[in-house]
Formats: sequence, C-alpha cells, structure tokens
Amino acid sequence: MNNKKGFFLNKSIVLISMMVLMIGMMSGSVLGAISSIQVTSPIADEDVKGVYDIEWTAIGFEGDFVDIVLGNGGWEVIQPFRGYSNSPFQWNTTSIDDGEYTILVRDSSNFEMNGFSGSFTLDNTNPIVTIDPVITPTKVNTQLITGTFTELNLDKIEVNSVVADIDGNTYSATIDLLVEGENTVTVIATDLAGNIGEASDTIILDTTGPTVSVSGAPEGWLVKQGGATATIDCITEDCVEMRFKFHDTDPTSCSGSFDTYTDTNPVIGHKWVCAAAKDSLGNIDYSSPQEFIIFDTITNAISAAEGGETINVAEGIYDEQVIIDKSLTLQGAGDTTIIQPPAVELTPTTSIPWLGGSPSSMSAIVSVETTGGIVTVKDLKIDGSLIPSKSTTWVAGLVYLETSGTIDSVTVIGNPTLPDRTAGIFAAAITNPVTLEVTECTVEVYNRAGIYALGGTMTADYNNNSINGPGNSSVGVPNGMFFLEGAKGSATYNTITDLSYTGETYRSTGIGTYNAGTDIVFSYNEISLVQNAFALAKNTVGTTVKYNDVHDCHTGVKLESGATNNIIQYNDIMNNDFAIRGGGDMGEGNVAHYNNFVGNDGTEWTWDGETYIGAVSNVHAEYILNAETNYWGCSKGPEDDACDSVSENVLYEPWAWAYDEDFNVDTTGPETEIVSPDASSLQDEAFEVSLIDSDELGQAPDTGVSGLEICKYRIRSYDGNSWPVTKNLGSRPCSEPITLSVSPEADCRNEGIDTCKIEALAIDKVGNEGDTVERTFSIDWTSPTINIDSVITPTNVNTQEITGTFTELNIDTITVNGVGADIVENTYSATIELIVEGENPVTVIATDLAENTGQASDTIVLDTTAPEITDVTGDLITVVEESIEICATITDAGSDVASAVLYYDLEGESSMTEDEVIDDKWCVNINALGEIGEITYYITTIDVVGKDTTSLGYTIKTVNFIMHLSDGWNLISIPKTLVDNTPFGNLVWTYDTQGSNWVEPTAIDPGTGYWVESNGEEVPLDYEECGVAEGCLPSETRTFFTGWNLIGHMSMDAETQLVEDAIGYVFEDNPKVIQAFLLRYDGTNFKVNNLKTRTYAFPEMTPGEGYWLYTSEEITYTN
Repeated sequence: MNNKKGFFLNKSIVLISMMVLMIGMMSGSVLGAISSIQVTSPIADEDVKGVYDIEWTAIGFEGDFVDIVLGNGGWEVIQPFRGYSNSPFQWNTTSIDDGEYTILVRDSSNFEMNGFSGSFTLDNTNPIVTIDPVITPTKVNTQLITGTFTELNLDKIEVNSVVADIDGNTYSATIDLLVEGENTVTVIATDLAGNIGEASDTIILDTTGPTVSVSGAPEGWLVKQGGATATIDCITEDCVEMRFKFHDTDPTSCSGSFDTYTDTNPVIGHKWVCAAAKDSLGNIDYSSPQEFIIFDTITNAISAAEGGETINVAEGIYDEQVIIDKSLTLQGAGDTTIIQPPAVELTPTTSIPWLGGSPSSMSAIVSVETTGGIVTVKDLKIDGSLIPSKSTTWVAGLVYLETSGTIDSVTVIGNPTLPDRTAGIFAAAITNPVTLEVTECTVEVYNRAGIYALGGTMTADYNNNSINGPGNSSVGVPNGMFFLEGAKGSATYNTITDLSYTGETYRSTGIGTYNAGTDIVFSYNEISLVQNAFALAKNTVGTTVKYNDVHDCHTGVKLESGATNNIIQYNDIMNNDFAIRGGGDMGEGNVAHYNNFVGNDGTEWTWDGETYIGAVSNVHAEYILNAETNYWGCSKGPEDDACDSVSENVLYEPWAWAYDEDFNVDTTGPETEIVSPDASSLQDEAFEVSLIDSDELGQAPDTGVSGLEICKYRIRSYDGNSWPVTKNLGSRPCSEPITLSVSPEADCRNEGIDTCKIEALAIDKVGNEGDTVERTFSIDWTSPTINIDSVITPTNVNTQEITGTFTELNIDTITVNGVGADIVENTYSATIELIVEGENPVTVIATDLAENTGQASDTIVLDTTAPEITDVTGDLITVVEESIEICATITDAGSDVASAVLYYDLEGESSMTEDEVIDDKWCVNINALGEIGEITYYITTIDVVGKDTTSLGYTIKTVNFIMHLSDGWNLISIPKTLVDNTPFGNLVWTYDTQGSNWVEPTAIDPGTGYWVESNGEEVPLDYEECGVAEGCLPSETRTFFTGWNLIGHMSMDAETQLVEDAIGYVFEDNPKVIQAFLLRYDGTNFKVNNLKTRTYAFPEMTPGEGYWLYTSEEITYTN
C-alpha cells in the first residue's frame, strides 16, 4: 500500500507538470507569463564551432534568468548554462564532443520549456586531407592533383585556389605550375563549420635543358689554349647525354637537332665548337659557340699564341726547329712528345754570348728568345742524336736567352760524334735579370755542356737533374754543369756521371765555375766517373761545396786560377785518385773541413807542368789549404800509410780520429726505429706513431757529435693495386710522435689488412741519410654490418637457432643474446633459449678487431598456451530479430588468433560461420533463425602456433518482442494481443480518463498505456498468431475522451508508424477539436507534439511505448 501511495504521489507530480507544460503551449495560456520563447541562433542544420553566440528572444518574460540547456536527441542535459533574459549567451564549444545537438531555452524559475532550436551540428574537428603522389620533376605545366579526405560535413576543397571536384571521399583539380623549379602545391579542405585542413607537396617544373659549357684541351690535338676546346662540362646534375660538333665558320649561336650533334675529329684550322646536353626529361640546351684553332706545327701554334698561354703538344714526333719569342708554356705529354730537327743539319737560330763577351753562332732545336719574358718548357723530349754535323760554333738542344722560366722534366739527347761545343741546355743573360730553374731533366751525351748558365744577370737553380756523358770523348771536352761569366745560383741533388776527355789539354768537369758570381752553393750531388768532380776556376769567390758524394773520379775538387775563399765541407770524397787538388794559380782563403777522405790514393801525377802527390795536394807556393778536422780514413791521420796522404802547403792537424772526443768523422747514417703501434695492428681512428731517431757516430765541432739534421717521413695508402703517396716526404720533429689521420680523404684512406704504410728516415748534420724504415697498419673505421635471417615467430618451441650474415673483414666476435655464435665465412649461427611467454627480443652484436660494433635485433613471440574465449554474448539470449550477432573476446598470451568458428544446429541441420579476430574482438551473425524457439551454439578457435580452444555451449531463444524496462517508472504499451497478457514489473497502473483515477490492471491489452515500475529488466513477449485484426487488436473502433488519455500504439504488423499516420490525421482536420497534444516520456523529460498544428517534437509512434494524449473534445474513430 505504501508503494501505491508513493506511486500516486510521483505520478501526480508528473501529470501536473505535464499538464502545466501542455497548457503553456496552448494559445492563450493562462497558467504562465511567457507566451513564447524563440531561439534565433543556432538554426536547424547549421554547423557550429569555436566560441559561438546563442541568441534568443522571450515574450512576456517575468523572471531574471533563463536556463540554456544543450541536448542531444531526447533532451538529455549534456551541459546547462544560465543567462539574462533576451541577452546572447557566449558559448565555448571546444569542451564538447562533436555531434548533433539542440539548444533548449526555458524559464529558470518555472522550468517551462518554451523555445528550442532545430538540430544543428557541432564540429570543431579540422578535415584531414592527403595528396596522392605527384609526378616530379616534370616538364608539363598543367598537372592533375588528386587525393583523399576525411570529413562528414565538407564544404569545399581548393588546390592552389582552384576549387576541386569531389567524388565520395576523393577530390581532383587541374592546376598550372607557375615557375621554373619548385612549385608548392597546397590543398585546403574547409568544412561547413569553417574548420580547415591542409596538405602540401612540391612539384619541380623543368622545361629547360641542362647548362652546358666547353672547356679543356682535346686529347690528341695541338691547340692554342685560350679559346674553347672539345671537352664538354655539363653543369646541371641531371644530365644524361652530351654531344658536340664543329663548324668551319662562326655559327653565331648553337641550335638545331640534338641528333646532328655528333663527335667528329676536326682537321687543321680555325674552328668553332658547339655543345648540346639533354636531361632525363628530354629538355635540351646548347652552349655558346666557342672559337679555337688546331695547328699542324708547334711553330704555327706559337705564332698564333698570345702572351701567357699554354701550348699543349700531344705525343708524337715533331720535325721542326722551334723558336719561342713570347711568354708562354710549352707543355708536352712526356717523353712521347719528341721535337727533332727537320733536316740532318740545323739552321742557325741565334747568337749567344761566350767567354770574355765574344758572341758565337748557335743552332738550337728549341730556342727561347723572349727578352724579359717568362717561358716554361716541360714534359717533352728534344732529340739531337741524328744531327751528323754543324755549321755554327755551337749546337744545342735547348737555348734560353735573356728569358726567365722553368725547364721541367725535359729529356735532351745529343750526338756524341759531333765536334766540340755542343750543349744540352744553354742559358745566358747579360742584360736582363733572369731567374731560371732546371729540374727533373735528363741530358745525355753532349760533348761540351750538359747544362750551362752564363752571364752576370743570370741566377740559375739546377736541381734533381741527371747528366750522362758520352764516356771517353776525343772530339770535345764533356762537362756536366757550369756557372760562367758572373752567373750565380745553386746545383743540388743532381747526378752526373761518365764524363771524360781523352785529349791532353783539358779535363772534363762534373760541376764547375769559371769567373762565376759569388756565394754559389753545390750540395747533395752525386758525381762519379768524371775527371774533375768539381772545378772552381777563374776568380771564383765564396762558392760552397758541401754534402756531396764524390767517388770513382780522378779529382774530387780542383781549385785553380784565382779561386778564392771557397768552402769545402761535409762531403764524402772516396775512392778517387785525388780528393782535392790546389793548383799553382789557386787563390787564397780556401778551406776544407769535416770531410770524409777515404781511399783516395794520391799517386804522383803531373799535369800542365805541375806535379801532385797525396790525396789532398796543394802546389801553390804561398797559399796554404786549410784542411783541418777532416777524417783521413784511419785514426792516425795523413802521416800514417794506412790513411789518405797530403802534400806540402796543406794544414791537416788536428785531424779527426775515429771515435775521438774531438771529432769522429760521421760516415754512418742515423737510425730510425718505429716503436708503436705494432705492425699490422688495427686502427679505426687517428693514431700516433712513435719513432726514435738517433745518430751516435761522428761529431761536429759545435755539438760534439754530428747529430740529427732533419727527419722525414711519408705516408702511403694501398688502393688495391698500388701504394700512392697520401702525404709526401716531409720534415718532422725527430723522435716525436706523428699523428696519422684515418678517413676516406685522410692519410690512411683505404680499409683493409696492412693498407696504410709509414716510411721514415733521418739525415745527420753531415748529410748521411739513414735507412728508410717502414711499418704497415691495418685500417678499419667501419662498423660491422649484420643481418638476422628470418625468424619463426610466433612459435611454441623454446629453443631457437638464430642465423644470419655479416659484412666485416676483421670480425672478432658475434654474440646472440650474449651467446657466442659460430662463424663460418660471412655467416653465423647460435642457439638461444626463449625466456618468457610472449615477446622475446633477439639482439645480435658483431665486434671487429678494431672494436667497432654493429648490431641487429628482432623479436620472437613464444606462445605455449591456447587461446582464451571470454565475454561471449551469453547463454539463454532472447532475441526478436531474424538474425543475431554473437560476439566474444578471444585472446592469446603469445601469438595472434586469426579467426574463430561458431557451430550451431538450426531446424535440424548443422551450420557454421567463421570470421576474423580483430584487436581481440570477434563477431559473427547467425542468420535466418526461423520460428520462435531455441538453438545451441559453441565457439572454436586456434592460434597461429596450433593451440585450440572450444567454448561452452550457449542457448539462443527467439521471441516476437522484448520489452526493455528501465530502472524506475516506464510508460509502455503493446501493439498486438499477447499470448500471455499477464502484467509484468513490480507495479502496473493505467489511467481511467472517464473516472479520472488510476487503475491497477489485471491484463496488458493493445491500445492502452501503462505505467510500469521496474528494477530494470527485459521482458520477452510473444504475439497471438492471427491473420486479421480480430484476435490481434481489441477493436477496430477507438475512443479518446476529453482531457488526458493514457494510450498505446496499436499496429497489426507491430511496426513503427508516423504520428500523423497513426493518430495525427484524426485531429488535424477535425474542426471540433481545438487542441490536441501527444506526449512521449523518455525517462527524464516529456516531448510534446501539437497534433493540431502538426508541430512534432517526435515524428513516430513506436511499438512498446505509451503516450499521454490530450484532446479538447471526445473523438471516436475507426483504427
């Protein structure tokens, strides 16, 4: 009874509230002060975002505030607001989920629901747009841009401001590329709420050909440098083909078909070259025409050349005498470029100065006569071996007159049968200051002069040259190098040999001076098989002869005819007839100190009326030769028969005693030892090489020992074929570490075993050079590269063999999860244990001998358990559909479950249905359940490693209808007569309109509304089987009484109908009925339909729902 009282109290409140609401909706209401509330913004179907103003108006408003309520389908309050009357409310929508919403404005004091907006869309999400891959680079200006988008409320898509066509979730637009090079493609998608999504890409437009130019010298041609030649340079990276062709006349510009540009070999003459290049898109560009000349002779090339240019002479034999009269470079291709006389006898080419200033006629194969100019001759051969005779005083291979420059790597060959006064290289300057370097040249078999420098304005530097004489010559006095008539300079690191005159008047000289300039230096030369290795004559003053190696000659150094104040020191003068001879006309002040005189026998010999005795012999009556502190080949000095001897007028005491504290003559080179790192040791970065240099033999007066003068080293890197030098022989601090760099561009630039070599040596103060020591190192700066073969995953086997490959020449160890692997050639293998159920990481680490490491990893899933089936839709399921979706959660601890199968029996036949498992979720449909009844099903699944599971059996029951009751009071009805019409729920009431009271029914019948109090349950219902309305519906005639009627929706088919079709038509056109309202209760609020004005808050009447119907007049109609 108490429950009934509570129900009556609650239902009375509900009914009163409902009637107040409905009356307020009626025109001319007398219960509320508000006649209307209207929401003007947002409107129906509007799209809303961001901060939005809700605008509304109220007529007859008496309160101070209104509640603005946001709802989504059913007036469930999502978020309440409150604002002043008639004032816009600023709403920040960003905290609300996107979706369909309605705004309701109500009086905050009376809760009268008087105004609401239409359904609008809240959208704060930007569209997502993508661009399909574009074609780039391209030479087509017009491009079709396509792509996809994700947005339900799209307004438009623009591509570079061009509006795109939309098809489903794809778009397309045609745009024009505006600039050469990079063009940005920007796609902007805008939805109806104004949200914007954007994507961009870049297309490179390339409609121009590659930039092409012409440079360099064409191989095999003799050309004037300065114009273009036939080597094409394609500046642009994307250049797939280059061609060129030649023109006999100036074409003004280069153009035409690319196919006409073919490589041709132009003939001699004036030419213009055009180049063409094509890129990968087929664009072609042309160079400007470039002018150049092809010459048939060197002479013609020189004639056309301008100052400062280079004449490239290809390999071949050039039969011509060449005169160079302008500053330039004559560049050959090595000894294969040969210049030789065009006839058996040379044509006179010039006049040269000679001793005493008298001129002499000269015939030269190459004459350089560029007064005040600079000329370089290099990398060629001048061959005079076939000249049988001469018509001029002098014949020479190469002559330089009043011209500075360089002679580099030139071979000059003479004819040993030609009479006296033939020269390999002859240089003279008496009017203009001239500097000339002769280096790396070879002069052979000239009968007077190998290399001569003459004149007071000449400074010559002769270094690293080789002079090979004719041997015993009777037709001329063959000399090596001479500085004459004021010429000065130096001769260093030259090799001179095989010079001998068989006549009786003169003697051949290796290096000599004659009335030369002062302060000339001769050092580090090797002279052998020459009559006089050095001859200082005719008033030579201040010449230094040091650090030279003289052996197997007649005389080491000859001093004669006024040679004054010359210094002879630190030389090895060994195994000659005489070490030093001082003539009767020698000048004063000559000294010889710290020399090594060994094996010079000094046998008595008479020449030109003077008799010489002793290794060092001076026949001058007055001037003494100071020869102190020299080593004489034994410890007892020249007075002992075992030592080299001296004659009168030679001051030889004190002499150097072997290992004496005063001076030990140093004949032994220093020693260099490479201490660390070990040979063949692996290096992966810059490393230090420690060296020890020592020189313990010999001594000098300033230090007590000869000591280290200079230490040198050189680095080589093996490239697979040879050992090119990466750092040339350079000086280094003695006995200090050297750092070697390691990289592709460094000192050690090639990886591998013993691919980097250091060579080192030391030179002492007297010029002894120690042995070159070397050590190689292995270089490896690259980490090992390692790969893991495909693993089996998932698996139900704990023990796994891991295999793979690696790239590393110097591999040390490979471990797999800490287990040492077996290594065979470039493969490895190791057996490991999987530790845990599920994911097991596999990490392979390779370490090489240089301790570089490489790593690879993978994952193996261990799965030894069967799948688990949980969360099945359930047992004793009651359904009303013709089909049902069965779902379950299917998980596996170790591996994936691809699919599951549902088995069931339906109408006497066994059936099955299968579907995949996605994210542990599995669902299938059982279709065509058939008649009302029950079926049993079960689920079977298997994981990828073969473990399977079958679920328990579950039952499905099929009924006509399920009534879903909420917790609390529910307003319900039934559309058709039930098989079992017994009331259900905790309490059931219906309203008697005629008696204006509540009635507790004994049966549930179609057409009547009922209030059912429930704890929340689902009630399965079955309809009576019938073919006509009788038996399905209580009556075809239906009466609604004046006032409030509690009704239900009746339907023969138990289907949803439009309100208008169900009962709305009864009231719309009935003039007797002034007002008619239909109310639907959704568990919280009422929705109201005005049946007279056809204003519907809900459009349909649904089986199972009850309704309040208000009518101002009683009405009866046929259903």
